[in-house]
Amino acid sequence: AKALPQIRELLTEYGPVFLLWFDCPIQITQAQAEELRNMVHELQADCLISNRIGHNLGDFGSLGDNQSPAGHSSIPLESANTMNHTWGYKKDDHCWAGADKILNALLSCNEKNVNYLLNLGPRPDGKLPEASIDLLKEIGEWRKKNDVAIQGSKANPFPQSFPWGHCTVKGCRLQFFVNGKKQDIKISGLRTPV
Repeated sequence: AKALPQIRELLTEYGPVFLLWFDCPIQITQAQAEELRNMVHELQADCLISNRIGHNLGDFGSLGDNQSPAGHSSIPLESANTMNHTWGYKKDDHCWAGADKILNALLSCNEKNVNYLLNLGPRPDGKLPEASIDLLKEIGEWRKKNDVAIQGSKANPFPQSFPWGHCTVKGCRLQFFVNGKKQDIKISGLRTPV
């Protein structure tokens, strides 16, 4: 009585919707999940549905909350993460992840062909906490400074991860992200000059 009318409203009154992210597989029945999925695809055939709709009815998989991928994924998969300890706004949660931690998680997901979903919990007035804005600015500055391409990049083409950092591919260019300063790094398997 509540969810179906709200989903119909979202999908009929706001233009094209790229994705609906459900977070309800614990108590939802398979029949209810199928009804939701059918409604979404009937109203907007191109709208993706997160696997958290339950019963393996989503269009892509989702790791557990704040869970990092163990290895390269051959299926569409995402990792949902928070910037502090909560998914919403909590006035006394000041344990913010540092930009380095968020960037490392982003690059780890990126090199393993996993989408990194970063949650931002707005305050009751709809504004974002200053700490989250500061973190996003710091990450944006790092990306500009290092000319880092995340969108449209592809996973690490090597069969292994590297102990010194991460690797992605953008176009025909390998992108290496080295953690800390290293005298040298070893990369095996290149068939072209550096």
